[in-house]
Amino acid sequence: MLSAVKMDLYRMRKTRSFWGVLIAMILFTVWSVAMTKMDTELPDTAQTQEAEEQTEDELFIGIGVTVEDTQQNPLTAADEIYAHFSSKLPCIFICIFAVMFSVADFHTGFIKTIGGQVEKRGYLIISKGAALAVFTAIATVLETAAILAASWICFPGIRLGAGGELAV
Repeated sequence: MLSAVKMDLYRMRKTRSFWGVLIAMILFTVWSVAMTKMDTELPDTAQTQEAEEQTEDELFIGIGVTVEDTQQNPLTAADEIYAHFSSKLPCIFICIFAVMFSVADFHTGFIKTIGGQVEKRGYLIISKGAALAVFTAIATVLETAAILAASWICFPGIRLGAGGELAV
């Protein structure tokens, strides 16, 4: 069982999709923080016009990252992290990688080669789940680090904020 998990972790680390998805996720995160900076620098009149154009009856479909930056409540890194994780952007990249990693087994013939040699084939499913759990942990840590780094670059003097807000 443990050797199957090690084998899947090794295969995951060696695939181009692993590195490609992680790099794309980091780039989109940095781009999103930069767009947040542009949004907070807009004049107040532009923001109020946009708010007036949207009515309560409109249905919002898509990924929305909204943070409030006012004099009374300045933007913190915790706000930025909470906004990005609530936008489900990391979930999209994790799902993309899960599909790519699972489908790669069929194209390479891995299932035919290894499936007959394993005592219990359920171990292959458990090892694939463990590899995807490790990828999810790595992606979460890298996403948080990218948000903190981009926030520090885009918003000089940003405060970390309350840690309790991240757990909500």
